[in-house]
Amino acid sequence: MEIKKDFASSLAESIRYPTQNCSVSEKLRIICRYIYDNRQLQKIILSNSSDDEVLEAALETSPDIWGPVKDTDYIRGLDRDSDLLARSFYYYGFFRVLREWITRDIQKTPEEVAGILYSILTGRVHNIPIPEK
Repeated sequence: MEIKKDFASSLAESIRYPTQNCSVSEKLRIICRYIYDNRQLQKIILSNSSDDEVLEAALETSPDIWGPVKDTDYIRGLDRDSDLLARSFYYYGFFRVLREWITRDIQKTPEEVAGILYSILTGRVHNIPIPEK
């Protein structure tokens, strides 16, 4: 569990200051770039941990990482229970996109993954570019 917390703390520290005045899309680009640049360590962590373990370490150690999820308009103003359900959907969905990208070696740049996440978070899934065949 310590290596997961160390990684989450390191990620949070690397994005804390550069993202204070950034847009949500820029925060996502910074997060995706950091994860991509550290993908070998991330693969080790993910291959030896459950989703719950990694997500718990990230939430405990560095709530700053989840700014893009917390900043989403969808969850503002909800009652406590609805907010809990909405956050669970976003946390796990956000995390699973990153997990699949890294563990399956999906050939998308950090900027492309950040764009996909941003489109999902803002309810604009139809804006995700469709690659030419």
